[in-house]
Amino acid sequence: MENFQEFPRHVSLEEVEGHLSTGFPTQYGITKIDKRTYETILEAAESMPPSREIPKEFYEPLDISLDDLFKEAESLIFPKEEQIRLKKEIAAALNAGQHILFFGPPGTGKTELTRKVCEQVKMEDLVDDFILTTATADWTTYNTIGGYMPSETGERLQFRPGQFLRCFRSGYRQQQLVNRWLIIDELNRADIDKAFGQLFTVLSGQKVVLPFLSPGKEDKLITIQPLSSSEGAERQEKLKDHYYYVPVSWRILATVNTYDKASLYEMSYAFMRRFAFIQVRAPLEAEIPPLRDAYLEAWGVEHELDPDIVNEVVDLWQTINKTPETGVARRIGPAIVKDMLMYMKEGGTLVEALVAYVIPQFEGVPRANEKISELIAKFEGTERTYLKHAAADLLQIPESKLEGS
Repeated sequence: MENFQEFPRHVSLEEVEGHLSTGFPTQYGITKIDKRTYETILEAAESMPPSREIPKEFYEPLDISLDDLFKEAESLIFPKEEQIRLKKEIAAALNAGQHILFFGPPGTGKTELTRKVCEQVKMEDLVDDFILTTATADWTTYNTIGGYMPSETGERLQFRPGQFLRCFRSGYRQQQLVNRWLIIDELNRADIDKAFGQLFTVLSGQKVVLPFLSPGKEDKLITIQPLSSSEGAERQEKLKDHYYYVPVSWRILATVNTYDKASLYEMSYAFMRRFAFIQVRAPLEAEIPPLRDAYLEAWGVEHELDPDIVNEVVDLWQTINKTPETGVARRIGPAIVKDMLMYMKEGGTLVEALVAYVIPQFEGVPRANEKISELIAKFEGTERTYLKHAAADLLQIPESKLEGS
């Protein structure tokens, strides 16, 4: 037969039902199909056949130590005591079945830490992969759970899974069961109650039936079923096509910028109790000098800048992160210092870098004028005047309350 192409495997009608633009005759009948239908069937044939039972590992609880978390994480630099604390707290929370919310100032490495945790768990074959997304004020349950949208042919509406459900199915028509962890960066930028909806119940371990019909199963409502490790030994039930199964070892890792906390959405107590909160703090004044060379090497600027300039930046960083005798501490993370050094590497001055990256961090801080005055006092002449005027303008602090007035 001319142009004969053997399919990689048998494709059942159930796998592609509801996604075809051509109807099929009764058993043993023959019909002509169009190109779209052919490509749909071929795409299914080239994918792995869907499993008909829930994988055994979906019932297995997580057991991880994270001993190697910081070994090859050159961009994650913490004092030794902090590394030990973070590994211990993260492993304890994950093994206890908790989702984690990392909180701390900007630039402390919260997002990078979540990525490294997920990569470590993936490397040990405990999960398939992870999804990284950033929360926004526009989020609704359409973004997290999913909703109806036009089908490929445009003839009808079809359910499309959101970020949350894509953690549990992938491949052709979402037929493959997977365990992909979810990283949500800047979680409190979303209106949690509006965006999470039915997920509150799922995170409590309860089954939820969604008000959406499953594609190809027009009489079945999509259902989210959290699994339990106690069910594993007794599982006999076949996989249900309209179910999304939440593995026992599945986790959400989220980040929150504490400095923006007051200006963004608040998290309800009902939501917060479903997470373990772990602090990722900025280094203290005394911790900065011992880590200086490690930071410079990680940022690739150890030989790019004059050592005197680097020493000035480190000195200012210590001044900023020093615990104040009065007022509120506003420490900055390494990422902001990196931005300053990269700016100066391109010809910018130290005082310009302060105005560009550091002074904005003091917006809304009570008695910020005291810390700003300490910084101003380190400069003279036109640089002192420039820094004082810029800080007064940006933070709306009377110049009379700043050093040098």
